[in-house]
Amino acid sequence: MSRQDWTENSAALFVDNLLSQIQRKADLEKRLALGESEQHRKRSLTILALVGSGLFVAVLLALVEAWASQSLPRYFLWILFGTPAVAGASGAAIRVLWDNFERRDVPLELRPIAMTVALGFWASGVAGTLFLLPQIWVLGKLEVAQGSKLAGFAVPIGLLAGLTLDKVFPRLIKSEVPLDIAVPGKKAALPKV
Repeated sequence: MSRQDWTENSAALFVDNLLSQIQRKADLEKRLALGESEQHRKRSLTILALVGSGLFVAVLLALVEAWASQSLPRYFLWILFGTPAVAGASGAAIRVLWDNFERRDVPLELRPIAMTVALGFWASGVAGTLFLLPQIWVLGKLEVAQGSKLAGFAVPIGLLAGLTLDKVFPRLIKSEVPLDIAVPGKKAALPKV
């Protein structure tokens, strides 16, 4: 404004500069507000991930307690049902690492680690459990030797579920399980879930 060569366009130029400063300041404030909102969202999602994982551990605990006996110790059942979930959590974390390594030139926005691990833990734990339960029901009575063989299959299933989380999780969410209820004299089907 202290320039000596004032022209008829100088006032318009100064007004444009002031308006552009106001716009830049508003954009900066908006980005700061979005940053705070994003931090709050990530914090909330992390808490939700931890709560969801804790509840899934409770489900696994119930399964372990249902089959715990003198012939099947609890630690063995924890290994049988828990290891696929832990393997999947590690697979999900490694998948994020691999995706970042693969795209070195593109900066990636990483998901919070608790969210990644929780999704991998849940998806692979469910996949492992969905593999194990039918096998156990077919066997009738599970022995340690049979369970050890099943664990050899359940762990890779959990690991693959975690590594391919982007494919497994949507399929688990969208899976339609038909439910049938046996009524004496009639067979009624419930709507698909």
